[in-house]
Amino acid sequence: MLRPAFEAVIADHLKFRSPVVFEGGYLLPELAAGFDGTVRAVVLDEPDEDRIVANFRVREPYVGDQRGRARVSVLIGAHMAERASLYGVPVVGPRPWPQVLDRVDRVLRATPDRQ
Repeated sequence: MLRPAFEAVIADHLKFRSPVVFEGGYLLPELAAGFDGTVRAVVLDEPDEDRIVANFRVREPYVGDQRGRARVSVLIGAHMAERASLYGVPVVGPRPWPQVLDRVDRVLRATPDRQ
């Protein structure tokens, strides 16, 4: 279980007021909830299985059809989005990709800082 390790790193960064960004496909939205509102999070969710398959083909053209893997990604994304809603973590779609950081920034700026 990685949660205790991530919590320790987050606590260290909070103690020394050092910003950090974590990224990962299996980081749960509730990880941000354990810090009295001082940690913010956002979930990126791509619900389009065909788009995910196309992305896999570009990144890994030698692997073949990855429809099953893409389906799992959609299901995990939906699960993460559902968990995010339980903890008040915003969900952002990744497309259009060139503006994703702007959308994430807007959403996080709109999230109250409860420090």
